[in-house]
Amino acid sequence: MPDSLFKRAFIVYICLTLIEYGLLISGNSLLKFYGYAITFGWLFLGRNKMPNAKESKEIIFFAIYLILAMISLLWSDDVATGSYYLLSMANMIVLILVASTLSWNKRDLNVLLFAFQLSATIFSIFLIIKGQLYHGFSRSTLVVNGLEQDPNNLSAMLVIPTLISLWRILNKQYITLLNRKYIVINYLFLGSCILAMLMLSSRGGLFGLICGSLFLLFFHNRFAQKNKIRSNKLYIITSIAIVCTILFFFIPHLDQETLKRLSFQRIREDKGSDRLLIWNIAFQQFLTAPLFGIGIGSFQGITKVGVHNQFIIVGVESGIVGFILFATSLIILFIKSFKSKTSLLPALLVGTFVVIFFLDAYNKKYFWNGILLSIIILTMEKNSRRSNNQLIHS
Repeated sequence: MPDSLFKRAFIVYICLTLIEYGLLISGNSLLKFYGYAITFGWLFLGRNKMPNAKESKEIIFFAIYLILAMISLLWSDDVATGSYYLLSMANMIVLILVASTLSWNKRDLNVLLFAFQLSATIFSIFLIIKGQLYHGFSRSTLVVNGLEQDPNNLSAMLVIPTLISLWRILNKQYITLLNRKYIVINYLFLGSCILAMLMLSSRGGLFGLICGSLFLLFFHNRFAQKNKIRSNKLYIITSIAIVCTILFFFIPHLDQETLKRLSFQRIREDKGSDRLLIWNIAFQQFLTAPLFGIGIGSFQGITKVGVHNQFIIVGVESGIVGFILFATSLIILFIKSFKSKTSLLPALLVGTFVVIFFLDAYNKKYFWNGILLSIIILTMEKNSRRSNNQLIHS
């Protein structure tokens, strides 16, 4: 099986993450088994070359953190939940490892980004048309097999493809259809995702999108000069104008309760949907076992609620040691992103990190998609440098 087939498999995988909640059999995700198939295919066909340890420190720290979390099952109060989280993380870490060994190039990345944009747009339009009220109130969501999906998770999934559309607009990257190039399609992709996110009314998702977008708008010039791409302020102004137009025409049609939910006054009143209260409980649990934590899955088992903050839950359940390992892997990846020639890379990490500050993400694709895409972009740039060096010395 050539690299190209594995790369196509990853492109399909990332697009399917948008509808993972609907790909279930007996409560098990089919996407998980698809991930297993990619991994076993990679091993069986002898593609299992390992990446350079010095170039993949973030993966190594993720793996060490996973081992520590696995050991913490020994004292976990909810082994079933902890095991579920561990299997999900192990699957994603191995997939990230596999992706880092493939020969990604710029064309592959363009196909991947376009496919993710298109999938997110179809998903957004479906939600706009078929969305139902969450718990019978103002926020929109999707109902699958009689079960309401958490609008916070749905919104978080749209952050990265929305940032991709904005980035492609800023870089004047056209979409080619029938041998003709169109940039307006990127505006369609951008607008549909923003509309869907407004209907989902997730404050964490919107805040993550705003932070990632601001990074793109303010730091785009520095990266554009690296890539020798001529910065054009017109595209920035146009993007802002389109977003403002969407807000101007759409916000008056939003339910008043939705608008109140997005207001600063409401955030102060409900303490971020009681997150501050939950974080205080989490801190008390952390103090009972600060070094190695209370065990993965324990907080859910003890309190019957989530922490709604991936950084805090790692610290509570894996202790200071686990938090250092987890945070170090993210910091290494973030530092690498600033050395990248692609401004999208640090922007999508900024958006992802903000989102997981308000949501638990052990097994959530809105977190792992950000890590996986980052590894793919970094691998593409590494492959490009190697090719250039070979040409110079040939």
